[in-house]
Amino acid sequence: MDIKLKTSPSVWTLVICLAAGLAAGFWLGRKTIKTGESHDSFELPAVERSIALTPKSETVPDYPVLPMKRDTVIRHDTLLIVEKVDSAAIIRDYEIRRQYSELLFDNSQWGRLSVNFNVQYNRADSLHYSFVPIQQVNRIVIRPKLLFFGQAGYSTLGIVSAGGGVIHDNWGMGYRFQRQTASDRNGHEVSVFYFW
Repeated sequence: MDIKLKTSPSVWTLVICLAAGLAAGFWLGRKTIKTGESHDSFELPAVERSIALTPKSETVPDYPVLPMKRDTVIRHDTLLIVEKVDSAAIIRDYEIRRQYSELLFDNSQWGRLSVNFNVQYNRADSLHYSFVPIQQVNRIVIRPKLLFFGQAGYSTLGIVSAGGGVIHDNWGMGYRFQRQTASDRNGHEVSVFYFW
């Protein structure tokens, strides 16, 4: 059994216009514009570590520079000034503990790297470093060029409505079909609006 639906040309025109409108709305709705850009940077967790230092090589200089002290010697009625190696200064220098702390870099591109180490008894005991990396995040804000919307509603005056529209930047235009249920009257509303 064949069922044939009779449709008027206005229904087909409405269906074709609706399909064309949906296709155009889908295509135009995918177009976007860039509205802003932001660059943020934030610190990541610090990386800290201590390293025990061991010398790779040790060399003894041919002509060492030693601390000297002046001494006055009288010999056969002659006053002589001689320089002797200051053993006490060598021992003090050997025992003293020197602490070094350097900030190698601190910038918004890489982060912050600092190095600390101690030297005592002619040896560096350990190297401690702290690295705080910085991560940069670039955000690009985009939004559609055209925003499409649909609406449906019912009024306490017995009016049922359905419609839709388009918004571009702060301007918009809409259409609403209205039907009053009590009197079977139809109406159309076209509106233009601005958002601030």
